[in-house]
Amino acid sequence: MNESLFPPEPFLRGSIPNSFAEDTFDRRIPEIFSQVNKTFEETLKNVNPSDIEKIKEGNEIKNKLERLLDDIKNDREFNEIVPDEYSDCEEWNDCINFWKKRNEGTFKKCSWLFAESYLYRVLANYMSVSKYWKKYDAFTIKKENSLIGPTWKSVVAMADMINPIISSDEDNSLENTFINFLKYSLWGNQADLSLHTSAKANLTNLHKITLDEIKKSDVNLISDASSKIWNYVSTLKGKRIDFILDNAGYETYNDLVFADWLMSKGFASSIVWHCKQIPWYVSDTNIKDFNWIIDTCINPPESLNEFDNTNVIDMAKRWKSYLENGQWILNDDIFWTSNYPFRHMETFAPKLYEYLSESSLLIFKGDMNYRKTVYDCYWPFTTPFIEACGDFGKPSSSTNKPLPPYACLRTCKADVIAGLEEGVSEKLDKICKEWLVNGKYGIIQYNDKYSN
Repeated sequence: MNESLFPPEPFLRGSIPNSFAEDTFDRRIPEIFSQVNKTFEETLKNVNPSDIEKIKEGNEIKNKLERLLDDIKNDREFNEIVPDEYSDCEEWNDCINFWKKRNEGTFKKCSWLFAESYLYRVLANYMSVSKYWKKYDAFTIKKENSLIGPTWKSVVAMADMINPIISSDEDNSLENTFINFLKYSLWGNQADLSLHTSAKANLTNLHKITLDEIKKSDVNLISDASSKIWNYVSTLKGKRIDFILDNAGYETYNDLVFADWLMSKGFASSIVWHCKQIPWYVSDTNIKDFNWIIDTCINPPESLNEFDNTNVIDMAKRWKSYLENGQWILNDDIFWTSNYPFRHMETFAPKLYEYLSESSLLIFKGDMNYRKTVYDCYWPFTTPFIEACGDFGKPSSSTNKPLPPYACLRTCKADVIAGLEEGVSEKLDKICKEWLVNGKYGIIQYNDKYSN
């Protein structure tokens, strides 16, 4: 890490008064990690009393979690990450020491992107270096409930509407259907458990199911490149498309439905799903979550038998077959949980960069992927999206092959954005002061700079 990797505009930082980053470290992060501690304590209480060593180790982790929460609340310096099973420890510690040398090695003083990412990496580290808790994920129950809780009604409604379309050879308006799928995928991103931190949060009222709901939401779509994306996708025949996933549960379910349609209409012959390798930002999808979603849709729990799950099961069996025959591929490169923006991917993850260049379209889901695409800094809102992406997408230095066009589908949950037309932000300020951070406004943006 060095200053040459800094963005062209100032970082978002928790030390900036009245910023969402400040609120994150004053309120949201303490709430999230208080819940992490509570969940772990409850899990620890349920360990068989005869598992003495597991309980002992669990108490040690519990103490670490309590100290971490105290460090957050008091904005203390970062601690180095103990070497574990993951390949990125040295890189993280290099960055930690870099920020410390600048006297910015605390949660609020350094960049927001680094500080919050560090927390989830430390949480994974505590479990990774243990003997009995290696596979523990404090967010599993939340992620699963985001599919099989009150949300299941939306799952069934979506399947009943979409499965007949996917199964049919007829589609009189491929363009309209594609754009509607983009928007379903976009608004599914509202189901973000790191934003809605309440343990009792019910995200069902955020789900957009009917076409009328999608159309009504267009007023909140403040940057929309859907038609440009369609103009490109309509030229694809049997290509590879990559989804860089965000939230598990209902959002990923929407993405599975979208990918199924892309396969059924011949635009894609393979889909690569990019997941996180460690528990990340509460609700991000890892490979275990991904497989659980499909398996649960094939065999819904008995508590959901009140619903007619026929179409859900039918779709999920098709998804399972795609996985089994290699048409759908799962990837969880460790770079997706680094603190680096994507314009540095070729430097720190050259093999991943080369792998992405073999695709025909990249679809980046969610707020964090967007923040990393535009380098999480204070761009003037009217900065063209392509300019904010910098040289992310340039030809690989080893293969001379650029990345394919890529799209970002994001509901706004951080005070960084680019690509707005003149006057849009001023209009939104009059309507809703929190439009940048409350998840109610969305963008669909597109970069084909290096594909022309």
